[in-house]
Amino acid sequence: MDDRAARRIELLQNLVDHPRTSGHERDVARRMLQRLQGKDSQAGSPVADEATGSTPYGAKYDPDLTTAQIVGLLRVEFYLARELDNETASEGGKALRDAPREIEITVQGEEVRSGAIIDVAIRNIPKDWGWEAKPHPRSPGKTLDRPSPALQALAEELATRMLAYKNGDSPRPRDVNFIGSVCVNGSEVLAMA
Repeated sequence: MDDRAARRIELLQNLVDHPRTSGHERDVARRMLQRLQGKDSQAGSPVADEATGSTPYGAKYDPDLTTAQIVGLLRVEFYLARELDNETASEGGKALRDAPREIEITVQGEEVRSGAIIDVAIRNIPKDWGWEAKPHPRSPGKTLDRPSPALQALAEELATRMLAYKNGDSPRPRDVNFIGSVCVNGSEVLAMA
């Protein structure tokens, strides 16, 4: 396992173990940790190769793509998956196609020193579709709005589609590697790629 992967695992484990981490963030960190440690058997999710410790390329990975091009391709892919009502448009799942029409999905990318960051934001989520009232853990009688299973499925499908463009742990310096996240309300992370 290379130093980068070991550092990511350490950071995610700290997030999982930290007492102030919310339950939802802890779940997301656990899933990412499982992916990095090769325990995720979901199709389309890169898992570490036990022999080399590296992550394989995504199905749509291209070494010549820039971050801006990946962002553009994701925008088009998300749009087509929502607008075309057939099986080919939703190869990764149906959550994106079946999401309410008023939902807005935006994709932003930014180059950073160590690679890139690609953020997918979900906005205008109908309250009755995207949120469930859960009892507040520290305030009896109060509730918190938590993501519904449908909203979580949408976020995970978007993250899976992002994963298809990842380059794994390529040693080639010109390859764009990115960290991807799917957020709602501008900050709450529901899934990572």
